[in-house]
Amino acid sequence: MKASILFLSCCISILFIGCKKDDQKPSTVPVLSTSAATSITRFTATTGGNISDDGNLNIQERGVCYSDTTATPTIYNWKTSEAAGTGAFTSGLKDLLPNTTYYVRAYAKNLKGVGYGSVITFATEPMGPIPVLGASAMVENNSTFAVLSSSISSDAGSPIIDRGFCWAINKIPTIKDKNTQKGGSVGNFSDTLKGLTYATSYWVRSYATNSNGVGYGEPFPFKTNAGVPVLTTQAPTDIYQGTVTLNGTLTYNAGAEITERGFVVDTAKIPTINTPYGPMIVPGSDYNPYKKVLSNWPSHQTYYVRAYAVTSGGVGYGNVMSFTIRIPEVFTSPDLIKKRPGYLIVSGTALNGYSRKITERGFVYGINPNPSFQDVAANLAKYVIADQDTGLGEFTDTIKNLVPNKNYYVRAYAKTLDGVGYGLNQTFTTDAAYLPGTLLEGGLVFFVNPDKSSGLIVATDDLPLPGIDICPWGCEGINVSTTDTFGLTNSYHIVENCATPGTAARICFDYEYNGYSDWYLPSQKELAKLHKHRIACQVDFPYYWSSTQINAQEAAVLKFDGTFINEPKSTGNHTVKVRPIRVFE
Repeated sequence: MKASILFLSCCISILFIGCKKDDQKPSTVPVLSTSAATSITRFTATTGGNISDDGNLNIQERGVCYSDTTATPTIYNWKTSEAAGTGAFTSGLKDLLPNTTYYVRAYAKNLKGVGYGSVITFATEPMGPIPVLGASAMVENNSTFAVLSSSISSDAGSPIIDRGFCWAINKIPTIKDKNTQKGGSVGNFSDTLKGLTYATSYWVRSYATNSNGVGYGEPFPFKTNAGVPVLTTQAPTDIYQGTVTLNGTLTYNAGAEITERGFVVDTAKIPTINTPYGPMIVPGSDYNPYKKVLSNWPSHQTYYVRAYAVTSGGVGYGNVMSFTIRIPEVFTSPDLIKKRPGYLIVSGTALNGYSRKITERGFVYGINPNPSFQDVAANLAKYVIADQDTGLGEFTDTIKNLVPNKNYYVRAYAKTLDGVGYGLNQTFTTDAAYLPGTLLEGGLVFFVNPDKSSGLIVATDDLPLPGIDICPWGCEGINVSTTDTFGLTNSYHIVENCATPGTAARICFDYEYNGYSDWYLPSQKELAKLHKHRIACQVDFPYYWSSTQINAQEAAVLKFDGTFINEPKSTGNHTVKVRPIRVFE
């Protein structure tokens, strides 16, 4: 057992000593240099490196990494792998491309990481002489394109097949990257690099090809200018009585700081910041939607609007939107259709929508002159929407829940998508509250509903009229469906079931006074309401028929003292009168 423990301890010590050579020296990645390339052919080359410091750890891997596109290659590009160790080593590169520049650096790896030597470059031999190019120059640098010039000083004895420029981001470009292609010959040439991105850094170099390969000019970097901002103009909203809200959104700043944004408006179809109305600036520079409210804007004129923003790259505009403030023309009738203590029935006319559809019509009203929807929002006025179909023409509505005997200001209105138009202000006064005995619509008021605008009226005379003594209820022996509540319905049922002329319900139906012919025989409960105000309404005969049946032989009769008795339908016991009533509303 002791021998096993001793053996294990020795192994651990040996392993530890192999990983870290000197306990007093800290561990680092290897330090090394890159050897110059030699034995260069069209397809091969020899290079290597020299490890001067293993970082106090054993070298696990070493070699060179290389690329024809990346100026700082790593082990994640192409690489060679040589036997582990320190000191100088060589690596052979093969399967290279002719006439191609390669970037190479040595590497070595230990447990601490990867160390790299400096970058060297070399070019493989061409298939034959290749074109020789001069320096390139920038002719025009824009935000999305650039114009460059260069020259071919020699075609190396073989005609030029193609020439142009190649470019890439963050690396030295080759013709494998984006490029222009244009046939030509020895001498000066220029071309345009298209499809570039705003405010972006590129590498570019000229090239020319002949039958032997590709010749390149010296690469140089450049950065495109900032572009003009990109914006969207949304449709104007909240068009109302000379007010309109403009809406816009910045969608891209094109690589530069926004120094100003807002809207331009003009009667010209393509407004700019030189519009006579001046740019309408809105503070801010973010990508959230922004808006501008215009007030007191002239109506019946089409205006064109664009969102805009300014950067160092210039002024960017959104799409063009338009708006026209067309306020409908409306007439408020000065004549009431009807009035009551609690309501007014008013009328108006939508005269002109100015090519816009009338979407809503109605009336705004209040106790102050010239009520409007601004007053409605401030709880200083109210409005009602007319029930009639939208569009041009006359419309009416009932303004309810009013105070009796009070002045109200009313304006008809009509809406379109562009705003609200109002008619002239009209003043109306509600009726005073109806008291029992008030003369109204052919009779006397004896009951008013809680809305103060509807109720019941009783005729001023008893029926039958003088000279007619007998007035039977009728339908004797016939069971008629009646209730003690709804006299009008009862009267219809009685007349339908009893064709005898001169019955109580029929003479009520036939009664007409002051142009009103909608009288009927009151129910038991309606007679009870009438009895409460019998003096004011001059109701004083001892017996009155109700339209409420007791059974097939009897009906309910109101006595002068306010009680009800069952009376034969033929009036065999008493002389029973009739007092018609009607509904007002």
